[in-house]
Amino acid sequence: MKRILISIVVMGLVHVAFAQNNVVLSAYNYYKEQSPEKAKEFIDKAIQNEESASEAKTWFYRGNIYLQVNSVAHMTDGLVKGITAENIKQRLGEPVSMRNYNKLENGEKWIYSFGLIVYLSNSIMDSYEYPNEALYRSLDNGNTLDVAYESYQKSIAIDPKFVNVQISPMNALTGLEAVSGSYYNSGINAYSAKHFAEAQKNLESALKTSEALGKQDAELNYYTGIAAMSAGDTTKSIQYYEKSTSLGYKDKLLYYNLVNIYLNKNMIKEAKVAIRKGREINPADQDLLIMEANIYLKTGEAKEAEQILLKAIENDPTNANLYYVIGANYDNILNDTVSSKTKKDNAFLQAQQSYVKAIELNKDYFDANFNMGVLLNNKAAEILVLAANLPLAEDKKYEEMKNEAIEYLKKAQPFLERALELQPNDKDCLVLLKQIYLKTNNTEKFKFISDLLKENK
Repeated sequence: MKRILISIVVMGLVHVAFAQNNVVLSAYNYYKEQSPEKAKEFIDKAIQNEESASEAKTWFYRGNIYLQVNSVAHMTDGLVKGITAENIKQRLGEPVSMRNYNKLENGEKWIYSFGLIVYLSNSIMDSYEYPNEALYRSLDNGNTLDVAYESYQKSIAIDPKFVNVQISPMNALTGLEAVSGSYYNSGINAYSAKHFAEAQKNLESALKTSEALGKQDAELNYYTGIAAMSAGDTTKSIQYYEKSTSLGYKDKLLYYNLVNIYLNKNMIKEAKVAIRKGREINPADQDLLIMEANIYLKTGEAKEAEQILLKAIENDPTNANLYYVIGANYDNILNDTVSSKTKKDNAFLQAQQSYVKAIELNKDYFDANFNMGVLLNNKAAEILVLAANLPLAEDKKYEEMKNEAIEYLKKAQPFLERALELQPNDKDCLVLLKQIYLKTNNTEKFKFISDLLKENK
């Protein structure tokens, strides 16, 4: 009797183990048959069993199945009428088969796995059919890639050498690479849709997965930094940008973005370090050179800014913007209360020359015309203040200085008039011209400008 009982118990244990293996096998078979909804159902049951959950293959299959679920749930993301055939291939890869489709002009029918069919006309997408789209999307509760990542990690922890060459991915490491790629694609799609926080989350996950594989990806850090910056997370953005620079990423936009963040945070020292590194990597890039000059302009380091700008002009002597920025640099010296008279007099002459050169190169340059007018107007105002402070006995000197000021106002007039032609509604320009016409007794133009100002109120 005891022997019979023991036999029954043993047979029962064998039956349970066999049943659990059947659950894993069923999940695996449904996965191979491209039935992700069934595969997910069975693999979720399998991990609830202690014996199945102790095997590397269970977690590996779970990783593959959840990766498949994520793939089918998002196959049609970004598939909209009007995108090109090349764009479709970038999203979905090569179709399983391609056929002519006579219902459309130069029509094609691209057939993909899981029942997806894409219709094209003249190599442009017209529509698609995806019978199980609603079902497949319902399988993804937003964490399928997270589950796949965790599952592969558990498989590696149990048996890092487990492999099944009959399927792809064939082991947990290649599975993690696929997960990283899927996180990346999800991040890029979210960014394109302007869902920046979601993009940041997915790209951070791609980065985490890549680093778990022992990889250091400069470009991925850069893209993650862009997403974080767009999401308003500048602290994280700095972290990813700096990591990208340390890995030698060369795109000038990396340094441009990083420097701008530092400047917006008033982190001038860090901005200078970043721009120098950017220029070391891209020594011939004019945009970075000008940006470095602007940093010194922002901090009032006029001499350093001038040296950089003169170097920029050597590289690009017909760039009107460079001459304008040099003029603005000398303007800053004029407005600096600690600058000596000699230094200011020199700055005035240099500013004039720079603005004139900018206008010679581009007569339609509003800022250069306006600043030149303001420069001459301010010189006139400075002379009038000095004249007003003369002793009463110096009438002759007063008249001379007053006439000198009027001449500067008359010189300013054509530059401001040209600026107004370029931007007819610029209020600053209108107000300044009104004052000049008043001081030079130009009653006709004074009335004209006064009427314009009334209209623009």
